[in-house]
Amino acid sequence: MAAGLQNHSTHPIAKAILNYAKQQQVDPAEVAHVEEIPGRGISGQVDGLKVWLGSTRLAAEQGIDVTHLEDGAAKSGTNVVVLGQGNQLLATFQLQDELRDTATHAVESLHRLGVAQVELISGDRTNVVKDVAEQVGVDAWKAEQLPEDKIGAVLRLRHDYKLVAMVGDGINDGPALAAADVGIAMGAMGSDTAIETADVALMSDEIEKLPWLIAHGRRTLSLIRQNIFAALAIKVIFIALTIIGYSNLWLAILADTGVSLAVIANSLRLLRTKTS
Repeated sequence: MAAGLQNHSTHPIAKAILNYAKQQQVDPAEVAHVEEIPGRGISGQVDGLKVWLGSTRLAAEQGIDVTHLEDGAAKSGTNVVVLGQGNQLLATFQLQDELRDTATHAVESLHRLGVAQVELISGDRTNVVKDVAEQVGVDAWKAEQLPEDKIGAVLRLRHDYKLVAMVGDGINDGPALAAADVGIAMGAMGSDTAIETADVALMSDEIEKLPWLIAHGRRTLSLIRQNIFAALAIKVIFIALTIIGYSNLWLAILADTGVSLAVIANSLRLLRTKTS
């Protein structure tokens, strides 16, 4: 049942459960009437029975006592996913986050690029988010955030800073991506909502691409300014030379063509930029 429900989700937890089911040679059940429950989980019908899979918050909303589950997760530093039918608990899954080696380097690179504030805003449990945040060295963090909470965080940052970029890959990140000045969807396998809402969609989920993206954007903007300045300067010079009689129409046309070629050649420098 769990694999069948998660077969309709792009959340990282869904991928983990599906991978485990594949390792155990368990075929996902056929699920109908699948519905995403933003920030909480997913539901659907299996053999005519309505089942749901999600966080302990969703389980509590169904009338299940989750105190022992949350206590166990707090001690083990894991995320708990609950499978249920109505107010009946069917199964629980405990998942451990694995921090990528490149995450800390990516955050350090962002700081070196002058990014004033790097925050981790997650729907995961407090103890899990706190542990990850301390390891990667972000400036601030917030846990157990619903989609509307993420929007509030983005709006707060927009008030405190000039420009805010939001990075996400799930359906819960879509509204916050839209609220940011620049929304960045991570990975081609991210949710359709995140990719459609974002301004930039990276084709991989490699976090180290973020510093490169910012640096490349700055180089692009610098080249645009160079090209505009060079084109305008040459035009002004030849207008002045024509007025005082030191140039003619054909020289002006030749100069204009030459500037266009120079601008194109200057722009081609971006193609030599390495992605790492």
